[in-house]
Amino acid sequence: MADFQLTNTAAPRARSGELAINGKSIDTPTYFPTLTRVTEPDQVTGTVQVLDEQGEPPLPNTGGFVVESHLAPDILGGIDRTAQTDLNGQRQFSNLYAVIDILEKCLFIDPNTDRLLYSNYRGQLDSIRDFLPDAFTTAVDALNGEEDVDLDISHGEAYPYIQDNVSRPNLVENMLNLQAEYDADLFLAPYYPIELDSYEHDIEENIELYRVTKSLADRLYDRPVAPVLPVKTSVIGADAEQENGQRQPPQAWLDIIHAYRNLDADILFLKATNVETDPDKLHKTDSEGIFHFFRQLRGFTDMPTFFLGLDEFSYILMARGLDGFSHPMYNSPYRKPMAPGDNVDHDNISHHRKFLVPRKWGWEKFDQLDSLGCNCPFCQPFNDTDPIDIEFGDQDRLRMRHWLWLRDEEIRELNDSITKDEVRPGLRSICNDSEWKKNFTMFL
Repeated sequence: MADFQLTNTAAPRARSGELAINGKSIDTPTYFPTLTRVTEPDQVTGTVQVLDEQGEPPLPNTGGFVVESHLAPDILGGIDRTAQTDLNGQRQFSNLYAVIDILEKCLFIDPNTDRLLYSNYRGQLDSIRDFLPDAFTTAVDALNGEEDVDLDISHGEAYPYIQDNVSRPNLVENMLNLQAEYDADLFLAPYYPIELDSYEHDIEENIELYRVTKSLADRLYDRPVAPVLPVKTSVIGADAEQENGQRQPPQAWLDIIHAYRNLDADILFLKATNVETDPDKLHKTDSEGIFHFFRQLRGFTDMPTFFLGLDEFSYILMARGLDGFSHPMYNSPYRKPMAPGDNVDHDNISHHRKFLVPRKWGWEKFDQLDSLGCNCPFCQPFNDTDPIDIEFGDQDRLRMRHWLWLRDEEIRELNDSITKDEVRPGLRSICNDSEWKKNFTMFL
């Protein structure tokens, strides 16, 4: 089971605590980098090694790592999980699993069934095909134009087809096997996204998936299980209802929240798929909907809650009681890190490379930076260098390692502000140059 102990609270509703999972202790709020197709576990290892060699604490506020199920074989497969010390018995951060074990970080495998239906993930599907029921892969193949599949189906029809043709125990057992294969510290129940026009049916499907998952995990594995509450944009953007002239939350929100708060669960993960948060287009994006949905949720349950796949907007939610979030540790429209010597158009690639700017909660194009403006251990050697003059291989290593350090540092500052009961000024300091700052009065 997962055990949460509250340690501090601060206005408006921020909190810090200690979460115990699988014998590991995580201080919250925390952050879980998500490793994606364009991230390299070696960069995580390299970051920790450099910090350790320089006497810096290796990512103390980072709770662990998230890998989506379809990427697990590519990212985690083939790692020697026993290599943790050198010949002299000294700890050795030789790979991602060594980092996880030595630093007692957690690993989660996200059974993201939604991603598997889209063609841009088709290549990764093959590596986990053995973990998916035949009817599921048939639907994926049909959506992605496989010639030997005789099935006429649209994306809107995919989930009803899968739910009708895939037994829950079959899907659950396969996804549990996948998570066990890569030694996840906490099992996440498989889930189907909840749409507004079918939310009652979708709730029932997800609740039953969680119950089957918990039952099988109790029998087959010694791991705690957590449900995932996956809402689509249609739910987040549902119009508020009016009652006696007062704005009321949509009934769909209340039904979803009450269904999940009544689960026999110790921890909850939220997922808002296909959402957009942009401080420059606040009223045209999903920020307000996410904020009000989470505020309603927190009003009904104190269960430790984490957001999967949400960006810097999570900091605002953590001021309202969110306990942590995950987000891809590499965010760039250029989809693959470059290696020295690659035959590419460097001018074009450099234009698309982005750098996470301190105090901004946002990204700048690398070739438009006047300077790095960061004193982290990875940026310091380049602070007297024009960013565009940094070698391409060094740019990728720098951006990933800087990104991990900066996220960890922001979480440290947030935890300090909770301890001092100064969350509002603390957040304003963390995002001093961000467009979000002008919107703080709306949320905080």
